[in-house]
Amino acid sequence: MLGVSCGFTLMIVLVGAGLAKVFELYPIAHTVLKYASCAYLLYLAWMTWRQSAQVTLDSSATPQSATKVITSGVTLNLLNPKLTLFFVAFLPHFATTSASMAWLGGVFTVMTLVGDCETARGERRRGSREGTHGG
Repeated sequence: MLGVSCGFTLMIVLVGAGLAKVFELYPIAHTVLKYASCAYLLYLAWMTWRQSAQVTLDSSATPQSATKVITSGVTLNLLNPKLTLFFVAFLPHFATTSASMAWLGGVFTVMTLVGDCETARGERRRGSREGTHGG
């Protein structure tokens, strides 16, 4: 969740710094981002397909490092075509200044983080009731 929120924040900074203008002036930059996004989504699909169909929770499994999890969340958001489209094409129409962009982006990030935390909390509570993981 923290990695995803960091990805949102970084995208807000990039858009506030003029990413939309870069895409307008250099269409090849947008094309490169689209292909990188496509390649990353295909990579995620491949990794999901390679995994077994049965998802199990193994409490003895070694957890991933915080750095790896956060980096994965940031990468996922920076290469997410929907997020890029939202922040580059849609949000700037409602933000006339960098301050308003920061405010709207911050509200979006906080709302998403709170929603993700509540979803995780609810799933943890549901899982502990059903005995699927030790909560």
